[in-house]
Amino acid sequence: MKNDRDSFLRWIVTPDLNPTLSRRQATVTATVANLLSLTMDGTCRVDDGRAEKVAEHVPIGLLSAVTPDIYTKQTKKWLSLGLRRRIIPIFYQYTTQTIEALKKEVRDDNITQAAFPRINFSYNGMNRPKIGEKEAFQLESFGVQFTSNLGISRFKDHEGNIKWYVKNIVPISPIVTLRTMARAHALKENRAEVAEPDIKFIASFMDFTNPALLKPI
Repeated sequence: MKNDRDSFLRWIVTPDLNPTLSRRQATVTATVANLLSLTMDGTCRVDDGRAEKVAEHVPIGLLSAVTPDIYTKQTKKWLSLGLRRRIIPIFYQYTTQTIEALKKEVRDDNITQAAFPRINFSYNGMNRPKIGEKEAFQLESFGVQFTSNLGISRFKDHEGNIKWYVKNIVPISPIVTLRTMARAHALKENRAEVAEPDIKFIASFMDFTNPALLKPI
């Protein structure tokens, strides 16, 4: 981070966080707290004896994955840290058809461990597409639902049965997140205002935010 003085790095992309989240709890907590700082204000603290322990940077996005068991194990801690309002979890499961299609892609050497290809799109200088009143209320409605989904956690009762409960979360951050995503989608499509296709994108995204109802893909 300290060597990236021009803030060229904007995303951290890793295949999964399972090894990191399987370490002792103090290490996991410190790592997750650092990720929260990175995504919120761009700072990262490294306590390895160096003189300057804090590296400053612009906020950075994170794209990774964890298994359902690891996610469930960490859910309560992530709620208390506020990580689930900064790093959005999506939930899905592969259908048989998808698995067979992926196996063919592997046979054809289309799935490898190479880096993700860059996606280019034209940019006309806009950075904040307008959100109209109608779209604002639609996004607010989705945001309330999104808030409930972020608060969903599971536990086992005395008989070993899986139960679900919803932790109360203030809906402001989730609503702001969806507004940002809608604007980003409009920006990608070179629109000066958030329109119906952007709202539909958010609606389709919502299908992946409920851990109790995994979206088949």
